[in-house]
Formats: sequence, structure tokens, C-alpha cells
Amino acid sequence: DDDVGSFSSRSRSRLTAMKALQDAIYQFPDVVEKLLEANGVSTTMGRSMRTDWATTLPALRIIKVQQQQQQEKDESPDMELRALYALVCETIMDIYVDRGHKLWSSDTIQQWLYDACVGILEENHHPKKKKEEEDEENEEENHNNNHNN
Repeated sequence: DDDVGSFSSRSRSRLTAMKALQDAIYQFPDVVEKLLEANGVSTTMGRSMRTDWATTLPALRIIKVQQQQQQEKDESPDMELRALYALVCETIMDIYVDRGHKLWSSDTIQQWLYDACVGILEENHHPKKKKEEEDEENEEENHNNNHNN
């Protein structure tokens, strides 16, 4: 029984970590390409056996453009303030990549990063499907919790 509980806990931890990574990427999609470049990962060579950065990164750029367009609608019309905010975000991303890119250098971590990016893109193309999957996962988790108690 402990093994099942431990597995379920690890599974939830992985799901939580993936969601946190996806949230961060969604907020700062530029950081992905910067991390890959800092680690010497080819982003233009097409697909490998496990990743297709050449297709994934342009799709992330589209998300960024959509975010910027939405911000222009939602935020104050103060262009100077918006430009300053963008500059601050860019500077913080550059510092993060400069100081932390080696943490993202292993194949396993880069695969996790890629999987998170693909998950974001799938969610943006099929938000209803993703919501239904989350509902099913929550129902299954509730069932498992009730069964374990």
C-alpha cells in the first residue's frame, strides 16, 4: 500500500512540476530559446528522434505575440511604461539565462523542457480537450484518495 501511495505522490509531484514549468514558459516564452542557445542546442536543424525545436519555437513566438496583443488591449495606453516593463523582463531573463543555463543542459532536462512546451502548444490549440483531461484526472485522483482512505 505504501508503494502505491508513494507512486501516487511522485506522480502528483511530477504533474505539479510540469504545470509550474509550463506556467513559467507561458509567462516568459523567450527564455526557452535563450536557454537552448546558451547550451548550444541547435534550434534550426528540424526534428530529432525526440524533439522538434524548429517547429516548437516559432509556435512559442506566436504565443508571445498574442500575449503582447492582449496586453496592449488590457493595459494602460502608456507606451513608455509598457516599453520599460518589457526591457526589465528582458534584462531579468538574460541574467537568469547567463547564470542558470547550465542547469538546463542535460538531455533529460531539455526533454522535460520540450515536453512542457509541447503541452503548452497543445493546450492552446485544444483548451477544451485539456480541461476535460484535467477534470478526468481530478476525478480519478479523488476516486483514488477515497479508495485509499
